[in-house]
Amino acid sequence: MLVVVAVLQGVAIAQDAPQKPPKPTQRQMEKAEEAHRGLFEAKPNAPAEAGRRTNRAAAALPRAGASRAKIHRKTFIDEHIFGRIARDRVPHAPLSTDQEFVRRAYLDATGQLPSAEAVREFLADTHPQKRDKLIDSLIAGEGFAEQWGWLWGDLFRVLGRSGDGNQGHLFHFWNKEW
Repeated sequence: MLVVVAVLQGVAIAQDAPQKPPKPTQRQMEKAEEAHRGLFEAKPNAPAEAGRRTNRAAAALPRAGASRAKIHRKTFIDEHIFGRIARDRVPHAPLSTDQEFVRRAYLDATGQLPSAEAVREFLADTHPQKRDKLIDSLIAGEGFAEQWGWLWGDLFRVLGRSGDGNQGHLFHFWNKEW
């Protein structure tokens, strides 16, 4: 052990001393100061400037993707969100197709893609409320409880806190049953 330490110390002694970086010139100091000037000073008109930049960027965006169709508002949450969108004149995206909707709904609710049979069944359904029915069935299913039980467990970091490892699984079970 002592031999290894002595060898390591010898190597460390044999290395050249680190060289100091050259001292910056006055011109370099001025350029650095100019580059960082705005970082540490308060800007009294920053919100107005941000608004102007946002408006310029928004004006340059294409308008073709915006939907002019009125979206049916079912709940007070829809009323609030779409009211704000209308008030702020934010163009909303068009409604998704049924193929897109079934895929997104399954991924959001269960974390898994739908089976081919589930997609065919949804696309064949002609009921006007089929999207609502799909969401209700996904929320009532075991996949929803599994997905969100683990998500809340991860959020609260229950597996990392428990000493014996069982606390996380108990929390997951309780969360699923709740």
